[in-house]
Amino acid sequence: RLVARFGDAFLAAEESMELASAELRYEDAVKYRDSVEVLRKISEEKPQYAVIPGSRDALGFYREGDKAEISLLALRKGRIYDSKSYGFTELAIEDEELLGSFLSQYYRDGALIPDEILLPFDLEDEGIREELLSEKRGAKARIILPKIGDKARLVELACDNARENFRGRYSE
Repeated sequence: RLVARFGDAFLAAEESMELASAELRYEDAVKYRDSVEVLRKISEEKPQYAVIPGSRDALGFYREGDKAEISLLALRKGRIYDSKSYGFTELAIEDEELLGSFLSQYYRDGALIPDEILLPFDLEDEGIREELLSEKRGAKARIILPKIGDKARLVELACDNARENFRGRYSE
């Protein structure tokens, strides 16, 4: 499978590793061995994100003290269509309240509401919010807290974006 996927690159690295080892060039052999291992790992990996039909927004959250960042990845037709990040300072509210307020404000007019909204953590009033969003949208809108799979990886990516945007926004 490795040869089929990477062909010449794999064979060349493997041959170079063996030759360097035979010639007692151990530092070179280690570099080639590392290349072979990288190719082996890449060939074993599955695609990180499958194309998931429909529309969904994945929200990421990061907070330190009284500052927080919410990152939103908008996916349409299985592709990241848009990415936005919002910074908040001087916060005196809990994470759940901030995320809930963000949802209310961001989706207030109903035009941007996707099929699914993927969240990084539960909200107390999730069921009520889901009903309100569905009503505004004119079709079912689901709020999901994914634990595993592609949707969970999307939330993880959104959280990574939130953390990096937070650092960029608030670094001294």
